[in-house]
Amino acid sequence: MIIVSDTSALSNLALVDHLWLLEAIYQTVIIPEAVANELAAASNPNISAILQLSWIQIQFLTNSQLANLTLPRKSGQVT
Repeated sequence: MIIVSDTSALSNLALVDHLWLLEAIYQTVIIPEAVANELAAASNPNISAILQLSWIQIQFLTNSQLANLTLPRKSGQVT
């Protein structure tokens, strides 16, 4: 099974050393380029190291207008 994740889920699991749960359950986790950029910019090395995991795949959005219509936004998040 494949899952798409945001930054919060990945970074929080990394901080408590439980990222292995995602791989065990889903085998592959897809993240959008924006999430990859946020992970890369993280000050905590455990969070930026997520991008080195073989089961994390970055997928580039081909229709950002559609993404803006379908993805829920967090309070204060800029589109």
